[in-house]
Amino acid sequence: MIKYILESRLNNPLHILFMSNFTKKKHLLTYGVGIFATLILGAFMVSRIAPLVRGSAITLDHIPDQELTNPKIVLSGKTFDTKQLSMNGTPITLSPTGNFEQTIILHPGYNMITLDGTDTLHKTKKHTYTFILKENDTGTFAVSTLPLQQ
Repeated sequence: MIKYILESRLNNPLHILFMSNFTKKKHLLTYGVGIFATLILGAFMVSRIAPLVRGSAITLDHIPDQELTNPKIVLSGKTFDTKQLSMNGTPITLSPTGNFEQTIILHPGYNMITLDGTDTLHKTKKHTYTFILKENDTGTFAVSTLPLQQ
C-alpha cells in the first residue's frame, strides 16, 4: 500500500498540491540551488571553451595608409588567444599580455604583409595588409631618410 502511494505521488504532477508548505519550500530551494549551480557551471564552461572555438584574434592599434612615401612603418597591436605570431613567416615576440610591435622597411612599389596567428590547437588565422611605397616629388624613394641599421 505504501509503495503504491509513493509511486502514485511520484508519477502524479499534482502531488505538489498535497505537500505541506515546508516541504514545498524545501523542494523549491533544492531545485533553485540546483538550477543556479547548473547555470554557473555552464557559464564557466562556455568561458573556457569559447576561446578554443573562436581561435586566434589579432587587432592592430593603427593601420597605416595603403599608399606611403616613407618606407619605414611600425605595426603594433594585441593578440588574443594566440600562442605564436609571425609576419611573412618570421616569428614575432609577444609580450605576456599579447602585445606586439614590429618595424618594417617597405620595398619600392607593392608590398604585402601577412600576419599569421596560431592558437593552442594549431589553428591559424591570417590577416593580410597591402602597402604601396610611392616615389617622392623628386622622383626618388624616401630610403635616404632612414637611419643606418646595425
